[in-house]
Amino acid sequence: MKTEREKFLTDVEFKKLLVVAERDERAFMLFWVGGVLGLRVSEAINLSRTCFKRLSAGLVDVPTLKQKGHPVKPVAVDKQTRELFAEYLAKMPKEQFFLFENDLNPINRKTAHRLFKKYAKLAGLNKAYSFHALRHYRGCKMWKATKDLKFCSSQLRHSQMATTEKYVHMDEREAVKMAEKVGV
Repeated sequence: MKTEREKFLTDVEFKKLLVVAERDERAFMLFWVGGVLGLRVSEAINLSRTCFKRLSAGLVDVPTLKQKGHPVKPVAVDKQTRELFAEYLAKMPKEQFFLFENDLNPINRKTAHRLFKKYAKLAGLNKAYSFHALRHYRGCKMWKATKDLKFCSSQLRHSQMATTEKYVHMDEREAVKMAEKVGV
């Protein structure tokens, strides 16, 4: 079982990862969707042009592979992310359907994991991190910004609130601050 330290990237570590991946636009965008949208690797590699039809409204429709009857779930995105995706989509060749592909097919999970490991090593990150650490990073960022577990759960597309609770990481300083707010 991984320790807390092996699950949660810091802001500094996430930025280091993006900096070393800047020259490889596909890797950069893959890490962005993992760390800023909180996508699972299987969701990230299946993103297609059609997922971005509502981008101007601030939404990306993420393909869900597990839930029948709900083929996509919307994820809200900020202005910077909307602009980044609009630019990336404009550069994509017209025949390219998937955001991350090789020979007109989506890249596979193994390729995504290999890209993450390669750039994580270049960034000097903990060897125990996996692509999934990006999802934990997003969960922590949302929790710290909102303290709204229901919002975090919906954005991470969790069906159980207990699952979301595993993604939010509260350090001891935060716990003390919250205890002070609650008081007697």
